[in-house]
Amino acid sequence: KTNRMWRQRIKIMGVDQHCKEKMPTTVKTIACGMVNRTVATDAGMISESIYTICGSKPSNATVDTLVFRNLQINAASSTTQYKVCYCHRDDACVTDPLSWKSVVQQITVRAPGFTWSTDPKMLYRYMGSPVKLTVMREPFTSYSLNSAWRVRVNSATLGCDYLSSITEEVAPGEYNSAMGSHAGSPDVASWDISLNLEMASAGDYVVCLAEDGVTFRTIASTDSSLLTIRKFDSDHISPAGVFSMQKFSALAGRATAVTPMDRQAGTVEVKGYRLPTPGQDRLALRKGT
Repeated sequence: KTNRMWRQRIKIMGVDQHCKEKMPTTVKTIACGMVNRTVATDAGMISESIYTICGSKPSNATVDTLVFRNLQINAASSTTQYKVCYCHRDDACVTDPLSWKSVVQQITVRAPGFTWSTDPKMLYRYMGSPVKLTVMREPFTSYSLNSAWRVRVNSATLGCDYLSSITEEVAPGEYNSAMGSHAGSPDVASWDISLNLEMASAGDYVVCLAEDGVTFRTIASTDSSLLTIRKFDSDHISPAGVFSMQKFSALAGRATAVTPMDRQAGTVEVKGYRLPTPGQDRLALRKGT
């Protein structure tokens, strides 16, 4: 008989959330994909999006216990309550939200006592001048010297334990452990961050702080646990020009179309986007092997 214990899944949700909803962005190491579900009701068919394709599998499973290791919940700007949702019906976890049950009603993650802010608040992948990243501590929550604080700005998928090439772009020259200016307050430090990212590097990041300069942990802003670096509107528009990597072929000695679109013998059809009209481009052909 197939051992189904390894197919059991959990989700970590806010205490006021339904188990079928999307997990908070502060929850890491567990991912749940979205499923579109249609339900028949007295009022007709209703469509909804549920997040029930979940990993990871248990690291240990017996008839009495399940163990999930290396779970991570990033701190928010305020103390936050969570619950654990559990599903054991592997054949129904994806399609039936009622298969998910709350089994642990309260997990408390206390605020770290630190928050960050940026000036300007809205960031894009390229900024003409340095962005000011400021970390603030609530008075008397800790007693470390702000001159020892270090920060990293890492991709949200990596967390605080890794240094990546993306992070080097965010804080060039300081290798993401930059010393900040202290602004005359023992509870405030600021860093100048240069942003000059490729389009693919835009996205969500986490701000990591090490009070001792060594051990990093995530901190949040007053609005979000993530620092979002946006693309420009023009990044979503295909550049004008001829599409690359196009291929053409023809039989030697025959006057025939050299594209699948056989409009006219000997015609080469080159595809592109927003090409100028009338076209002044030229096409050169060379003998192949």
